[in-house]
Amino acid sequence: MGTTAEKLRSDIINKAKDKDLDPYKDPFRPRDLEINSDKYGSFADFCDPKEAKSGKWQNDIILKVAQNKKDGKPFKYILIK
Repeated sequence: MGTTAEKLRSDIINKAKDKDLDPYKDPFRPRDLEINSDKYGSFADFCDPKEAKSGKWQNDIILKVAQNKKDGKPFKYILIK
C-alpha cells in the first residue's frame, strides 16, 4: 500500500475511534471524521473507478462508495482495507 493511502487509512481509523464509528461498517463523510480531504486528494480517488466519478485515481483502493449524491458523485464512504 502506498504512503498516502496508508496515512489516510490510519487517519480514518484513528478519527473514527474518537467519534465511536466503525469505518468498516458505518458510512462516513470526510467532515464527519474532521479529515481535511485536500491533504490526500478526493476520497473518491481511493475508490474503484467504476463506482466513483474522479479524475485522479490512486493505485490503492481502500474506500468504497456507500452513498451517492443526486448528481451521482460520492457522498459517504466505508473503509474496505
